[in-house]
Amino acid sequence: MLKSLTQLMGSLLAIMPYAVLVFVPFMDNLRISKRSFYVLISAFFLVNEAIIMLVFIPANYMGIIIQIYLICFLLAYLLLYFIAVRAKFYILLYVFFLVATYSFINVGLRNYIEIVFFHDTYYNLFTHENLIINCVLLCVTYPFIFRFLRKKITHAVNEIQLTAWKYLWIIPAMFFAVIFIYTGTYETEYIKNWQYVTMLIVMGLGSFLVFYVSVRMLEQTDKNTKVTQKMTIVERQLELQSEQYSMLRNHITETKTARHDLRHHLSLLQSYIDAGETEKLKMYVNEYAGALPTETEIFFCENHAVNSILRHYAGIAKNEGIQFDIRLELPENTGVSDSDFCILFGNLTENAIEACRKLNNGRFIRINSKLAGKMIAITIDNSFNDKIEKEGDVYMSLKHDGEGIGISSVKAIAEKYGGAAQFESKDSVFQASIMLRLK
Repeated sequence: MLKSLTQLMGSLLAIMPYAVLVFVPFMDNLRISKRSFYVLISAFFLVNEAIIMLVFIPANYMGIIIQIYLICFLLAYLLLYFIAVRAKFYILLYVFFLVATYSFINVGLRNYIEIVFFHDTYYNLFTHENLIINCVLLCVTYPFIFRFLRKKITHAVNEIQLTAWKYLWIIPAMFFAVIFIYTGTYETEYIKNWQYVTMLIVMGLGSFLVFYVSVRMLEQTDKNTKVTQKMTIVERQLELQSEQYSMLRNHITETKTARHDLRHHLSLLQSYIDAGETEKLKMYVNEYAGALPTETEIFFCENHAVNSILRHYAGIAKNEGIQFDIRLELPENTGVSDSDFCILFGNLTENAIEACRKLNNGRFIRINSKLAGKMIAITIDNSFNDKIEKEGDVYMSLKHDGEGIGISSVKAIAEKYGGAAQFESKDSVFQASIMLRLK
């Protein structure tokens, strides 16, 4: 009875702690409810334990048979992993092989310690000594691995959206393959050799040093990308402000010219009045009225900053033959800073114009906003050529590595004001929807 209990505990500790670790970074990204997840995992382990207790332990299988079963188990668990977690497959592979590498390092150390200090040969699966050694190894190493996954890996897989993930998973996969082959032998003379344990420790420490450095490099790359994005945003904001200043300066010049011309017109009108030349006065007034420009200043909303930005892009759209429809319900004072409105409308409208430039016909931009209590909804739709790069729900930039600067900036502004930003593409139309909470 005690032997069976030891074997049961040994088999559970050989798999369960590591199987739990692979889900640590993704507990908030499950495709199913946590209750369903726990039921599914429990059922999986029950089946595995039944196979081990009823087949492998009574027959005392070793070597290649154990290796084949472990490969089948890993593939089955990897499939369950893909089904249960909502994340990019290469990110899932990175975490999976990282944890698998850690588990097989512990397997190799456990076998070495048992053979050298307790038995002359590896004669049975899950002995009392094996259980004790496994508990000690887990107590020493598990907290560090758990913390690494919880602090570093969780942040990296959920917050860092870089194309480097597509290739980064190969690193832990290669380490796992080497260590899996290296620890797959149960030959006593091979395991008890000091070179075996030395190489195992070196490979273990080296692999996790590589994992740690790779995550730090991802974090630094992401940080540099965000700094570049912020610099680009500031540059674009300054550019828009410069354009607005240029427009204002032109208006001032035009006003000065108009005032100067107006004095001459008034002098001539006064001379006609003084001379009583009514007919000439009428003719001149009619001629002057016909010479006045018929266009009036475009007015989109009461908010001066947004009005100025959209007036600028409306001029560009008109010159390039892009249909530009704007219906805004936006008061002068909203609690949203002019600079944030500049980034939001400036980035999305500029992106829309760039997308329309790639089309020969059917080019349009539609901008709408609606007030609802303390919330404002903004939608910007535009035609595009269906050529986008998307990873999951993230729209990637076609100009640089990572998410598009304009989109990430708009998301940041939406979050700043307690709202959200959503982007969709359907039937050759790109749709941006933003909610902001007004102060």
